[in-house]
Amino acid sequence: MLFFIYGCEPWSLAFREERRLGVSDKGMSRKMFGYEREKVTGDWGKLHNDALHALYPSPDSIRAMEPVMMSWAVNVARMGEKRNAYRVLVGKPDEKRLL
Repeated sequence: MLFFIYGCEPWSLAFREERRLGVSDKGMSRKMFGYEREKVTGDWGKLHNDALHALYPSPDSIRAMEPVMMSWAVNVARMGEKRNAYRVLVGKPDEKRLL
């Protein structure tokens, strides 16, 4: 469903965060599409991943965020060395941290 595209530019994701975002993305999709009725018993149940994908074949949200995050990193790399975003990206602070 790509809920996380907006504002994801400065994120740096580890595998654990990628997994958590994927799980919450599937959960939001299930909430939007609701439940399904089983044909044999008539009971209501959660949508399985294959049924959810058949309703809305969205791309993987993490893979869709990568180009957005990379374009932000390229823009920051083009900034001058005096800009704070560039210094954070490169990891070279000007002064020591106050204790």
